[in-house]
Amino acid sequence: SVPDIDRAQFDAIAADAKKDGSTLNDFSTTLLLVAYHTDGFLGGAQIGDGLIAAQLAAGNYVPLLTAESGEYASETNFLTRSDPASFKKRTFGARPQSDLRSIILMTDGVADDFMPADRHLTQIMDPVFLHLHEPDEKAQAELIKLLGYEIRGSFDDRTLVVIYNERLVDSKDLLAARIQARRNAATPVGQLPPSAQSTALIAKP
Repeated sequence: SVPDIDRAQFDAIAADAKKDGSTLNDFSTTLLLVAYHTDGFLGGAQIGDGLIAAQLAAGNYVPLLTAESGEYASETNFLTRSDPASFKKRTFGARPQSDLRSIILMTDGVADDFMPADRHLTQIMDPVFLHLHEPDEKAQAELIKLLGYEIRGSFDDRTLVVIYNERLVDSKDLLAARIQARRNAATPVGQLPPSAQSTALIAKP
């Protein structure tokens, strides 16, 4: 099961901050957390914005938690501003009934550009998986380049984490065909010159 985060643990963060002359606000951050075990257990937690989604065996994407917003529009919640009593509501734990193709974590700098996820996430993830067919070093370079796409109004940092099952990833030819079909339909992923800070982390279980 997913462990509880209680008041004592939260207060310990504040105490550690005070020791080195910091304040709790110096540790303000959103949080996306996933734990996946080869026995099939999937758990995680989310505080603030961003996206955690699972790609099911059929290829569709399902968000696993809902992003938190703040009191005002365009404001998010942070770990240090959230009530520890509410943390349990921000977690999940389950054993999916079918194999998962992948688990995706995205900061809002990526996720907000491809909402709703169940309809638009393939626009970014098909190119991601296409590059994963490349050797690791080349794939890393291409993925960082991909995350440099330009969309008007998109300016936040972009971090993408993918855990995927190599056996279930679509073939290179199928991915390339889908991407080309999307371009022919005039729904491009976006332009690719460098823009916001971009980070890509790929994990093979």
